[in-house]
Formats: sequence, C-alpha cells, structure tokens
Amino acid sequence: MKLLHIAASPKLDEQSVGKRVANAFVDAYFNKHEQVQYRYIDLHTLEIPAMTKELLEAFESGKAQREKEEQALKIYDSLCNEFITADRYVISFPNWNLTAPPVLVSYMLAVIRAGKAFRYTEQGSEGLLHNKKVMLVVSSGGITSGTQPKETCTAITWLKNLFLVCGVCDVQVLYCEGIEQTPGQAEEIITAAIQDARQQGAVWDAKAGE
Repeated sequence: MKLLHIAASPKLDEQSVGKRVANAFVDAYFNKHEQVQYRYIDLHTLEIPAMTKELLEAFESGKAQREKEEQALKIYDSLCNEFITADRYVISFPNWNLTAPPVLVSYMLAVIRAGKAFRYTEQGSEGLLHNKKVMLVVSSGGITSGTQPKETCTAITWLKNLFLVCGVCDVQVLYCEGIEQTPGQAEEIITAAIQDARQQGAVWDAKAGE
C-alpha cells in the first residue's frame, strides 16, 4: 500500500491552513497504518515542463526530436508512473477564485494520461486505476461547500470527474472554510477542521490495516 500526499499551497506548513489540516489527517492515518509507504510532494518544488507544441508532438509520436523534449518526456513519465502506482491520495489545495492553484492543474494534466490512467475503447473511456481512494483537503476564506453554484469550488468537481474517468469513484472532501468570512472565528474553524481531519484519518481506510 502506498500513499501519495500532494500539497499545492505555496505557503510553509505552519502558515498554510490546508497543509495543517492535511498533515493532521495523514498523521492520524499512519497511526493506524504504519506499514503504508509514504511519499510527500510539494508541487511548488517541482519543475513541470510546459506543454509546448514540440512536447505534444513528442508525446503523440513517442519520440523526441531534441534533448529538451526528451528530458521533459522523462519528467512526465516519472511523475505519471509514481502517481498511477499509488493506492491512496491526499491532495490539499487552497480555493483560489473558485478553483485550484495552477501548479495543481499542471500536475494533474501531467499524471493523468491516456494509456496510463485510462484508455479509450469503442464504448468510451475506461479507467485503469482500480481500488484507489482520494481525500481532497480544501481550504477557503469563504464558504464553498454549500449548494449555491456561484460559491462552488470548480476544482473539486473537476478533480472528482477526472478521477472518475480513471476509475476512481471514492473521492471525499475535507473542508476548512470561512476563515476570512468570519475572521473572529478563524481559530475555532481551524481547530475544528484539524479535529475532523484526525477523526476521518483514523477511519479512512480501516480495512487496510487488518
């Protein structure tokens, strides 16, 4: 069993609410599943090559014409292989203008690839990632978990649909929200979110440790 912990906030751990909540979740999870392999990825330390015309052609042909594209292909392949071989994913990110930081979008576009995470058939796309689970940890200054369309974080819907295409149906969300909307209650909100994360982390994958 392998857990991939992906963080998309540019802030340091102690300054990022989302990272603090995600860390609490992961710590509680590992208290129950010490044997699980763990890999932490701070997306702001990765250098993901931009998808240029030349790189796209290299993807489609499987051959790079220049060393630059060849190195980029190796980076994409490494990230993709690491991602698809994981069994559990914890992805934390701040809600920026109802979506996720661009670095998370770039990463997901790099790792979710046809022939690796899903494939095309005559009946449509078929997911290739089976028996996997995802926990999204989303921090927000406002309230985005409600039913109002204008307040919905579109990145959550996008990620759920993206994982669904890959065959992953078990995608849950932990929220830490309203910190700027109700600043007087910020500490209470953070404390409650961390407590909730610990509780959910302890039971998220109970059968895996049996």
